Amino acid sequence: MKISKKSLISGALGLSLLSGGIGVYAGTVIDQYKTPRGNIATVEKEDVHKNRIALKVNGKAVSKSTWYSNNTTYVPIRDVAEMLGASVNYSSATMSADIITSSKLLTQLGIKLQVPYYGTYYEAYNGLRGDIQLKMTAFNPTTNTFEGQLTVRSSVNKVTGKLSETKMTFTDVKTGYVYDLNYKASESKYVGSQGNTDITISLK
Repeated sequence: MKISKKSLISGALGLSLLSGGIGVYAGTVIDQYKTPRGNIATVEKEDVHKNRIALKVNGKAVSKSTWYSNNTTYVPIRDVAEMLGASVNYSSATMSADIITSSKLLTQLGIKLQVPYYGTYYEAYNGLRGDIQLKMTAFNPTTNTFEGQLTVRSSVNKVTGKLSETKMTFTDVKTGYVYDLNYKASESKYVGSQGNTDITISLK
């Protein structure tokens, strides 16, 4: 049985993957509470089947368990979304999850979320060379802004930045360093600098 990307993500949010529609049946309510969004969430006792449904994404098995109840299959949202090239932004303040799909820009540049891209740096003032790693963990396709992790030596710091067809600019949240890189399409590389340090990040 083939499951479309749209149906798969919908299923992750609690919609039916295999049959039926939105789950109408409610189990026995044993507790309830108010969420930060203002709605009432209920804790219900239902007939739930663990791992009744085997789930794959593009032929690759999802390692975490699926749950089945009342003709509805529930799947691990983050695992499935990331295997589809999307990311999940979770807000503990509002208890809400936002699936961010890949954009045309990321596809054009060959960038995948959660995939580390490697490069090098050269500190001109002291002659030091070394390796770096950049991994985008979240991307907003509307503004082309991203969050990620930058690894330099043994230090792993959070970065925020903006991407275009010609440039990548990001800021190391911990140090405040701003990296300004230009895209060289012929080599699939971003090349630029941060202060007196030359930076290269390869997308290959």
